Amino acid sequence: LAGVWKLEEFRDPLAKLAAAPETTLHFRAAAVAALVDLGGKASGDLLTQLTTPDHPLAIRLAAVTGLAELDVKLAASAAAQVLAAPLEGVDPAPLFHAFLGRKGGADALAVALAAGALPPDNAKLGLRALQMAGSHYEGLAKVLSTAAGVNAEPKPLAPAELEQLMTDVIAKGDASRGEAAFRRASLGCLQCHAVGGAGGQVGPDLSGLGTSTTLDYIIESIIEPSKAVKEGYDTVEVITKDDDYLMGIKMRDNAQELVLRNVTSAELVIPAGHIKQRQIKPVSIMPTGLADGLTRGELLDLCRFLHELGKPGPFANSLAPVIRRWRVLDPLPADLATMNPAQLAAALAAHERLNWMPAYSLVSGLLPLDAFVPAACQSVSLVRGEIEVTTPGRVRLILNSPRGLELLVDDKPVEARDGVILDLSHGLHALTFRINLAQRGQAGVHVELAEVAESLARAHVVGGQ
Repeated sequence: LAGVWKLEEFRDPLAKLAAAPETTLHFRAAAVAALVDLGGKASGDLLTQLTTPDHPLAIRLAAVTGLAELDVKLAASAAAQVLAAPLEGVDPAPLFHAFLGRKGGADALAVALAAGALPPDNAKLGLRALQMAGSHYEGLAKVLSTAAGVNAEPKPLAPAELEQLMTDVIAKGDASRGEAAFRRASLGCLQCHAVGGAGGQVGPDLSGLGTSTTLDYIIESIIEPSKAVKEGYDTVEVITKDDDYLMGIKMRDNAQELVLRNVTSAELVIPAGHIKQRQIKPVSIMPTGLADGLTRGELLDLCRFLHELGKPGPFANSLAPVIRRWRVLDPLPADLATMNPAQLAAALAAHERLNWMPAYSLVSGLLPLDAFVPAACQSVSLVRGEIEVTTPGRVRLILNSPRGLELLVDDKPVEARDGVILDLSHGLHALTFRINLAQRGQAGVHVELAEVAESLARAHVVGGQ
């Protein structure tokens, strides 16, 4: 608040807090962020001092990230020094994103990194950050690729290579393994694309891809995503009057505002009067080089999965009202794992800042075990889906198995059993399942909404097709 409200009388205490080695890293980083908000030459000078090697790596990265908001050229020089040493397991993605979000930031960082020595592993982490941001800054990508020892530019497939890949996809590709690759967080496919409504909303839904496109198109779209951009999915780039750089797919555009959706599916609302420059680039927001991290076998599997989407069989489009968009509580507070269902319902209603992370079902509608096992390997997990009732009355939930499940409907415990019948009012309703992983085993969670005979209720799954 001191920074946001521009309270200059707090500058000295913040500066001392940011520089104090005896203070925890958490509070030092918060002080750095406040100094960035305060702005001015004094903040820039202090942040520059905090980028030197006599400060912890986490503080150096935070200082460079903040400095990029104030002076990208000065920050780029400091970033090159920080990135010249091993990162000790610290993720530099926020640093790279800070430069990508400023006018001229990527170019300044490319120049600074090209003049120094960048370890290959740090360069690979930078490339990953560029890919996840959907960046098309060729200059920075080239510098990072050279340092990482990889090719920055996708090599167009020769006709014979494409023909051979098509043959191998059919002969050797495994669609089930390909679905697992598609869901891998490092590839980011689900971050932008949905299947049956489950996934990101940046790119087109891929449910019927196998019936609407050819295999050669699928292969080339992965290797050269900008070769043929689907109509309506061109990338819009905006520079604001504050020199912020924003990029995404256009959602709405009128006299008051421009709304973009970025690669994280977040909507960026930009007041029309705040736009200094905008342009449409006929390139895909899907970054190039995603296939570089795949083995040939993984590439064949992924293409086979996409090729099978929508066709009769295990990857066909399903009209069944199955919950496909979930949220998983991660980390799960220890007390929520052991309290009784009534206490759990009260605790969830009281908590305002729980970390619910998105999770998505397979094409079959099953939320697999690996989607909801907490990072801390706890024995209990909490997952939540939603249904919307348009006409109140009784509806049925069909579970693949009630074993190891406890169910809360909104803030009330309900016995989890085969064919749960609920009498629901009009509006949104949250279905929260507490899962005992030891009892549940490998079953996963599959929840289908069904009608009840003689009930006038009408409801649908939120986020479904």
